[in-house]
Amino acid sequence: MLSVPLLLSYEFGYGQTGLERVRSIEVAGAGQPIFLDYFVIESGLRVYLADSLISPQHWTYNQAEGTWVLNRPAWPEGEPRVLAFRYRVIPVSLQPVYRARELVPAVTDTADAPTDGTVLVSRPVTRSDLFGDSRLTRSGSLTRGISFGTNRDFSLESGLRFELSGFITEDVEVLATLTDQTTPIQPDGSTQNLREFDKVYIRLNSPYGQVQLGDIDVSLQNSQFARVQRRLQGADVFTSSPATGSLNAAGAVVRGEFRTQSTNGSDGVQGPYRLSGSQGEQFIIVLAGTERVYLDGVRVNRGEENDYVIDYGLGEITFTPARIITNASRIVVEFQYITQEYTRTLVATEAEADNLLDGRLMVGASFIRESDDKNLLSEFGLSDEERRILEMAGNNLEQAIISGADSVGFRRDADFILYARRDTVFQGQPFTIFRHQPGDSAGVFRVRFSRVDDGAGSYRRARSTSNGIVYEWVGPGLGSYEPFRRIPAPENRIMATIRSRYRITPGISMYGELAGSSFDRNRFSDLGNTNNNDSGYYTGISMAETETVAGLISFDFSHRFTGRNFSYFDRVRDVEFDRTWNITDTEVTGERISEAFMAWQPASATRFEYTFGMLGRDNIGAYRHRAGFVSREEGLPFVEYDISYADSREDLFGVKGEWLRQTGTAGYDLAAGANTVTPTIRVEHENREQVRIDPDSLTNQSLMFVDLMPGLAYRTSEGRFRASVSYALRDDNRADRGLMRDESRSFTRRFSVEYRPGAVLQTTNTLAFRKREYSDYFRETLQFQDNRSVVLQSNTLFRPMNRFIDMLLFYEINTESRALLQETFIEVGPELGQYIWVDLNNDGVQQVDEFFPAPTPGEGIYVKQFIPSDELFPVISLNTRLRARISPERIIRADASNSTLLNILRNIELNSILDIRERNTTSRLEDIYLLRLNTFRDDSLTIDGRLYWQQEIDLFKQNRLFDLRFSVDQNLGLSRRATGLDEQESVSFRFYSTLRTLRGWQFTVAGRSASSLNTSENLPGRNYDIRDLGIEPEVRYEISRALQVGLGSSVIRKTDRFSPDNATLNTFRLRADTRIFAGMGMQGQGRIEYRSNRLTGTTSSLGEFEMTEGAGLGSTFLWSAGFSWRVSEFIRATVNYDGRTITDRPTVQTLRVVFTAVF
Repeated sequence: MLSVPLLLSYEFGYGQTGLERVRSIEVAGAGQPIFLDYFVIESGLRVYLADSLISPQHWTYNQAEGTWVLNRPAWPEGEPRVLAFRYRVIPVSLQPVYRARELVPAVTDTADAPTDGTVLVSRPVTRSDLFGDSRLTRSGSLTRGISFGTNRDFSLESGLRFELSGFITEDVEVLATLTDQTTPIQPDGSTQNLREFDKVYIRLNSPYGQVQLGDIDVSLQNSQFARVQRRLQGADVFTSSPATGSLNAAGAVVRGEFRTQSTNGSDGVQGPYRLSGSQGEQFIIVLAGTERVYLDGVRVNRGEENDYVIDYGLGEITFTPARIITNASRIVVEFQYITQEYTRTLVATEAEADNLLDGRLMVGASFIRESDDKNLLSEFGLSDEERRILEMAGNNLEQAIISGADSVGFRRDADFILYARRDTVFQGQPFTIFRHQPGDSAGVFRVRFSRVDDGAGSYRRARSTSNGIVYEWVGPGLGSYEPFRRIPAPENRIMATIRSRYRITPGISMYGELAGSSFDRNRFSDLGNTNNNDSGYYTGISMAETETVAGLISFDFSHRFTGRNFSYFDRVRDVEFDRTWNITDTEVTGERISEAFMAWQPASATRFEYTFGMLGRDNIGAYRHRAGFVSREEGLPFVEYDISYADSREDLFGVKGEWLRQTGTAGYDLAAGANTVTPTIRVEHENREQVRIDPDSLTNQSLMFVDLMPGLAYRTSEGRFRASVSYALRDDNRADRGLMRDESRSFTRRFSVEYRPGAVLQTTNTLAFRKREYSDYFRETLQFQDNRSVVLQSNTLFRPMNRFIDMLLFYEINTESRALLQETFIEVGPELGQYIWVDLNNDGVQQVDEFFPAPTPGEGIYVKQFIPSDELFPVISLNTRLRARISPERIIRADASNSTLLNILRNIELNSILDIRERNTTSRLEDIYLLRLNTFRDDSLTIDGRLYWQQEIDLFKQNRLFDLRFSVDQNLGLSRRATGLDEQESVSFRFYSTLRTLRGWQFTVAGRSASSLNTSENLPGRNYDIRDLGIEPEVRYEISRALQVGLGSSVIRKTDRFSPDNATLNTFRLRADTRIFAGMGMQGQGRIEYRSNRLTGTTSSLGEFEMTEGAGLGSTFLWSAGFSWRVSEFIRATVNYDGRTITDRPTVQTLRVVFTAVF
């Protein structure tokens, strides 16, 4: 058993195998350095005068330089002596110092000697030798390693992380971040700026342009047709000059598929709003930073301090209290998500020459091609049957489906769910179904299910203890899933455009653009390819802002045409295009749009605008008007008013409609001394009448509302204090059964306070209440229910009296929709794994209650993940955190130590933590936001709840020789999972004391008294109620600065009161460890522990794991050894070896060897 690090082998093992050397050297006296050897094992060095051993207290050996020095005279001064040195050296073929060699001009003492000669000289190696003498800033590391063990396969580790920045010439700057590591960790989507873990690129900047390789963001926006914005992996080139114009070209592999998803908000639901794939895929991974979120047509910003946060791993968006979400909220999200289908490449270029004909003519062109490789990115690719289905489907991809069942045979230890095919009868009809039964030998099918509309499927997600998502058959029309999968078809999309602008006069220009597009939805099939291509154009005339006697005037007239089969890459229209024209988004159709725009600015801060437009599609016609007015003249009230009217006719649906929309805001800044008070009023009104042509009646899309919101804001001149209050009243009417009816009345009150007087106090608070009351008709006829919602966020930092008190208080509450979470474990390998699987019932099927935390480093190969269920529950969500530290030393002067009481207080520090989380379905919202804790963690109302508090006191914080700390904490938790209700309760009391002596001794004693209760509704293996009492003494001794040793033990008694016989565990542990610093950048540590766990009675599987802390019953050993060596300034080596024994099971051992080069 290799239980001692390699360093110990060097120090002690070479007593037999090292190279022994004996040298005799004449020494004149004290202070004279004598070179012996490099890599001398200092512990074995002996120095003799005649036959007498000279004590090590008289001399010093410098390991780095290999020199020996006599510190104190051992014989009369002035009389040299011959000393005998006996020692051993480590047999390594490394030079202690490596030097750079270079040719330099020869220097001679004679004037007539030649001066063009060179000589070879050497000097020490420096970091600059890696890159030369430059203005580059660089850092990084290269890691290579191996790891293997008795319970895992041999694996290689490789990691490169390199950052470089600076100028490589006078004009060319390089920025680079390189890595060959990949991580499944997505950045946190709660901040405005993302920290991306694995972004890799090289960028060159010069006065002529920019080149970037690696991860790139491509954005082409100059064309009216060929617009694209993507996050890719490839190359991007941009160059620009006044004489020739600009060029932007990119070629890359597409990292994720682009999608636009629209949804409506829900009253009182701030989120999460779940994103899905283009084929309805659930639990997609959104590519970090690619999302663009629009709320009511306005783009909003990411971040807890802004408008929304996003979970990239689950594809869920939650809005902050800055945005109150209602059922009238319109949410549009554009994003890229990761797929595992085909390799998709994109080539894009955009060029413009804007200085032709003395700057009067601009000519530009764009080209974009996005294409899928025909080889599917799966383990086996496409089968012949799948290719045939795609060939027959043509562009109708709804027909490109295949059975989701695949016969793979019965597999023990399968990391996916196995199903058996069974026959059953439902309502007198026979059906063949798939059923999952753990351990059933007939379970030979791996089945993939696809989401369909609610009520269109015959399967639903089941609550199961198996590790993975299980689907159960519930009958035709009763589910949302079917056992089929859609075969993805490779696509090919191309667009090319050419455009120009000609300036007729200094203010008037003509412009135009011609575009052609091709979109092949299925490269495997020629069916329907005659409809792949089409064209479009855009033309117009405009006048830039021109000064007249009446003020600044500008206008623009444009016309756009696109053919029936014209296809875009990204959205080119306004995000609320359909609302603007009062039309319905339909299937592919040709389109003609003519628009005229005029603006008049009679004063510096006053502007009028007017727009008229006409739209024509197959069976659709519409026209619209829009007028706007903005005035923000100094000393006058500010006014903004916008009105639009659209008239449309959709023969395809037999509907004609009118939509009038208007919004107005007014306010005035009033001086209140040096401060400002601003009263405001905002009015919004919409009236939409959608009428069936035959018979003449209103459709249910008709609506009308008036929203009135007065408000008042106050701010101080220096900006330290801001406050605002507003009250909104909204009346909604909606059509039902052909008539417009009163629907509801809503009341919304908003408050906000921000106070930042300085470093002592900073607080930001936002509060909103909303109440919606439905009319009797909608309550009785459509069963609509009144609802209330509250949104509050408070963040306060308080640090008075020189931070004597350091307190952070966070309080947040809002209403949401939450799903039950399903616990799953995913195999990721030893690099990221945190859990192990133990097949407790030997059925070869992974159950969620058979996964346990890894007892030793490198042993775990699974990670835990929570997957949301399909069912959503409206909840009120509360999160509050308090962190406080009290440090009397901050207000007691250091010279007050002559006072016993003050000296005691200076050494005390108090730390407090309070964390409360509650997601509750109660209708009594005030119970939650008023922190009525007796209503929290209710097993019938709570979805997820936790209360944790901790109090710690340090009595001798300033004392370096003695330490005494006490802590007490409590954790109460309740979670409703897909597998049922889980409840946790724990309380612990701990103390820790350390005594250090001046002679290198350290005595430590720790003790604890704790209780831990865990109950699971459907996982009995997780039930336990453990009480434990234990004490852990330890003694450490620092023999020298190079060697430390420690010896400790633990005596613990635990009782599981949940078990019927009060299972009792007596634990005894004895451990020893050492740490050695051997010089030459080498150090090592070792640890061995004996553990004895004696159990009387029986307990659950998780109870046994908790009681033994993963060690198992009986007498076992745990050991570890590590060695690290800083070979040079740039190279480091580490070896880690861990092992443990398990009663009645094979010994678990792991070894990891890593070399790291730092530069």
